[in-house]
Amino acid sequence: MKKTFLLMAATGFLLTSCGEDKKEDSDKDSKEKSNSTEQVESGEQEASVPTEPSAPTLELNGTVDLNAIDIPLTISVPEGTQIKDESYATYVTHSEGFSYEVIEDDGSLYSLEERKEEWNENDLNVVQKYVVDEPNGFIAETKVMNKTEYHFFYVLEGEEMNYYFENEKGYSYSLEQAKLMFESVKTAQITQ
Repeated sequence: MKKTFLLMAATGFLLTSCGEDKKEDSDKDSKEKSNSTEQVESGEQEASVPTEPSAPTLELNGTVDLNAIDIPLTISVPEGTQIKDESYATYVTHSEGFSYEVIEDDGSLYSLEERKEEWNENDLNVVQKYVVDEPNGFIAETKVMNKTEYHFFYVLEGEEMNYYFENEKGYSYSLEQAKLMFESVKTAQITQ
């Protein structure tokens, strides 16, 4: 009889303890719901899946003049674009996924075909297809570590110098970003 009583008391204690945990969990859930309600009421929206904020749409509504850094070019770009003249490279860049390198060369650096061949031989960032393939440039869809990226290359041939344009390396660009940069470099005008 004592054993039965002890067993019943222990079972009752366990059930009561489990119920308290459930009550604590329920109280915790209620507080979280109340906090999320307060966030929604204060104008903040709760999202079940984290999302990246959408970037504003850029358009080619400005111009950069590279003559100030001794490169005789003007290019249509999004308003607010800046020139970064580093000791090792010159970049035309904007804060919203818009950054490309400008290289001035006498034509000995490489041809469009040679650059395309380099891309085709790249076994890390593998070309899937050429989304745009024009006589002076291309946009390549690539795959690196199962992630799709887009890159571009463009050549503007001058009488004395050639100008090469390529997206800044180290970043992942969407197709829309690559297309906008490609359209920008196609507006480049030699000013000499």
